Amino acid sequence: RIVPSFGCTLPPMMETDGRRLQQILYNLLGNACKFSKMGGIVEFNVSIERNQAALPRDQQSSHVISFSVKDYGKGIDEKDFESIFQPFNQAGKETSSVYGGTGLVSTNT
Repeated sequence: RIVPSFGCTLPPMMETDGRRLQQILYNLLGNACKFSKMGGIVEFNVSIERNQAALPRDQQSSHVISFSVKDYGKGIDEKDFESIFQPFNQAGKETSSVYGGTGLVSTNT
């Protein structure tokens, strides 16, 4: 079950790559649900944060929309932290054999 939380009033319009944003959120939420226990809760939060990016001034906005996804699955072993951010890698061999998938979500984010 996905429990949404909106800690802000979102602007009526924002500039983004809609298709990429949709793919990333779909993958993050899908994986959170896939790796949670049956009947488990997945928290999805949307908030507005101060922009901390080191971009040229003409490309900066003062705030950005932040998305977070939290699940209560088994987690990722610390030894796998580095490898999961490489394309087509997953945490441990049992992950791909039990859950399937390509390991692309972390490289899209």
